[in-house]
Amino acid sequence: MITFTRTPEFYAPLGGKALYTFESDTPGTFDVRIADAASDKMLGAMRFTEVAEATFDAAPVLRRALRYTPATGGTGISQATGRQVMADVKIYEGPEGTEAVAEAGLCLLLGTDRAVQAPALLSSMPRQRLIAPGECDELTLFCSRSGAVIVTAQRGRDYTAESYRIPSPGLFLFRLDTRDFPGAETLTVDTGECGTVVYSLVAAPQGAVRLAWRSEAGSFEHYTFPIVATERMKSSKRRATDAEGQAVVLSGSAEVRRRLVSAYECEEVARALAGIVASPDVRIARGDEYIPVEVLTEELDVRDEGELRSLEIEIRKNSTTWN
Repeated sequence: MITFTRTPEFYAPLGGKALYTFESDTPGTFDVRIADAASDKMLGAMRFTEVAEATFDAAPVLRRALRYTPATGGTGISQATGRQVMADVKIYEGPEGTEAVAEAGLCLLLGTDRAVQAPALLSSMPRQRLIAPGECDELTLFCSRSGAVIVTAQRGRDYTAESYRIPSPGLFLFRLDTRDFPGAETLTVDTGECGTVVYSLVAAPQGAVRLAWRSEAGSFEHYTFPIVATERMKSSKRRATDAEGQAVVLSGSAEVRRRLVSAYECEEVARALAGIVASPDVRIARGDEYIPVEVLTEELDVRDEGELRSLEIEIRKNSTTWN
């Protein structure tokens, strides 16, 4: 008989280890298959030979199923399906085994770097934020029950409110599109059990760049860099010589590098922005368009005896390739 004696807790973070242990009455050869139950796609497999007990970490394999795509469209709620994985781990006996001899049971794991408990707002940014008219933001909500998100728009002494339903417990994205609240001076987003986020609307300087990045909290954060200090374009070409000895350009590409400068920020915001340097996914946000970029900056100073900090980040975007 083969049984699982250890499995990860429900909603465990995939940024850590997802340990499984199985035991058998007699030593043997066992095939472990790890799948994403939502898509029924096998993510990986491993074989244990002549063992009666084994422990393995499924997190590196399960992380392959994570898909962090920023929410798009107008203000509203959507499920964060790509930011969690329903792990389905089974054991097949022998290399020719076609039927599972042990199942660990389905386990939902989150794409976060640390353990969290519902209800929670998954974010590295503070709850008091600035946003420009026409810009969008995204909140990742880990809910313990169904509910609603209420957005209150304030303009002078006038207030209007809109409600957006959270249909069930689980992980959800709330996208805030300021274009849905024209003329608003303040937008208060009350998520109920996950708390409140308040946005003050301030016009962004011309040429400002808004970045979105995947954070350690398991969210996509947004921030507008008001200053583009430098912008450089670099091109590269692949050449050859034709039959007459003349140089011919076979193909070429160009890249644009920008050095972005933040406003003077408190330590909390500076630390959140420092996450851009280590983030595996950084994009320029333009409404519903998210353009991938590469961050060239490798380190930032985020604290100086409590003083406000201005951070500089250099990014690179590959532009047209021609042939």
